[in-house]
Parts: sequence; structure tokens; C-alpha cells
Amino acid sequence: MKPLICISPSIGMGVYLVPGQNSYLVNPSWYPKGIYPPTGLQLAPLIGLLCKYQIKEGKIIRSLEIYSEIGTLAIHLKHFIHSDYLNPEDILNLSVGMVIFF
Repeated sequence: MKPLICISPSIGMGVYLVPGQNSYLVNPSWYPKGIYPPTGLQLAPLIGLLCKYQIKEGKIIRSLEIYSEIGTLAIHLKHFIHSDYLNPEDILNLSVGMVIFF
């Protein structure tokens, strides 16, 4: 059996609920209207790539998966689009990982 390599792209959206006394789903009355967006709920768009490598049968490790994702928060993306001073590296995050199947 030949080793099998499979590459899969992905796109997704995360939702973060931020509890605490400084994050609000609806801004309190003492915040100026239209200046600050509520921060209690954040959307996080992302794109990713998964690469799976199937190893020959009879080995200790059956397969490996390596994945990566690039994401941001929607509010950061909005500021990036409307500003001249932000760069992509100011708003993007990178995640990488590996899963080993025995």
C-alpha cells in the first residue's frame, strides 16, 4: 500500500462569548451611543488547511494530520478595512498543530 496524502481546505466562524464586568452584550447607558461596539459577543472568521498522511499498515503510527488556521476577530477586520495604519500582521493569528493516530 502506498502512503496517501490528502489536503483539505476549510473555512469557518467562531463565536466568543466574553463574560465579565467589562464586556457587554448591550452597552450600558453611560457609554456614548455609536462610539463603542459591544464586546461581549465576538465573531471570529477563519480559513484553514488540513493535511493527512496515511502511513503503511502494520506500523505503530497509522496516520498523521497537520493543520493550520489563520483567523481574526470580525471587529479587527472592520478596523483593518477602514484604517490606513493597520497591517495584516496586526489583526491575524496563526494556529498550527499535529494529530498522531496510533
